[in-house]
Amino acid sequence: MNYKFVLRISGEDMDFDYICNKLGPENCDKKKKGDKFAGFISVPHDTVIFEKNYSDFEYGSQDFIMHLYYKKNVLNKIKKMNSINLYLCCYICSEMGQIGFFVSSTIMKYLSEIELDLNFDILSFGLAEVD
Repeated sequence: MNYKFVLRISGEDMDFDYICNKLGPENCDKKKKGDKFAGFISVPHDTVIFEKNYSDFEYGSQDFIMHLYYKKNVLNKIKKMNSINLYLCCYICSEMGQIGFFVSSTIMKYLSEIELDLNFDILSFGLAEVD
């Protein structure tokens, strides 16, 4: 099973360099309003995508969210910029029909302290029949 944690930051006239340098430039992708995403989707706002891939959900959630927690002062500054939205998502890709995962109370506490919700997008190919 593969897990990708993504913090998407979008808004108008964003300071890309500030955001990426503060969050970690090695995992940052920058898109200007109107740029193409996935080759054909036009990005509606300036967007920074900070992401990491993991093979273990528990380790990945702790690693990614703790990274954001230690950057909470930066995230609070970013939130105060012009019309900035922060969106945290975990993408789960599985070949199994049933998926289970555990989010610890510690992780929920840290998410609450940095005022981020966590969305899950699950793509499962399990038990799919191909004609």
